Amino acid sequence: MKNIKITKSEKESWDYIKNYNHIDFLEPGQIVIYKNKYGTVIGCEKQYIIIHIPGEGTGVYNPSWNIAYLDVNGKIIKDFREEKYKSRDFYQGNKL
Repeated sequence: MKNIKITKSEKESWDYIKNYNHIDFLEPGQIVIYKNKYGTVIGCEKQYIIIHIPGEGTGVYNPSWNIAYLDVNGKIIKDFREEKYKSRDFYQGNKL
């Protein structure tokens, strides 16, 4: 994961997001899949996470809506995506 620093004021938001959504592994720099597009968690804003998706830009997202969280090896560790975004076809040829 990328080394992204968080401020003291962001710490409370991170703790809330992790506890409320049961994603205690979440860290800045975490790789995610949002609607079949890879992105990187780069921050948080209140109860939301900020994700940068290459080619699309940066946005604010609900941490438990249509997002899959990956570990450092690219394996999904928590998946909040709707079924239509879980297609195995998507993963063929798509690597981190």
